[in-house]
Amino acid sequence: MGERQECAICNRADATATYIGQLQTFDFECSRCGNYLIAEPAYLQLLNSEPKPSRFRAVLSEWVDNQNSNGEKPTITSDKAS
Repeated sequence: MGERQECAICNRADATATYIGQLQTFDFECSRCGNYLIAEPAYLQLLNSEPKPSRFRAVLSEWVDNQNSNGEKPTITSDKAS
């Protein structure tokens, strides 16, 4: 079961995340963005970088939502987080 944590995309405080150690990935569930996986390097990149513009976060959130609508749980990698 996931622990309550800020969403890596929208920073909403009511998201949950589970760390999957063997994949070095976080499994997020956010009521705003949806369900997604984020590779640990991408997560750290988002966490430690300058604040991303709200437009960047909105586009990333919309991409996750579109993937969820297609029945997929997308994985955010470092190339998508930059």
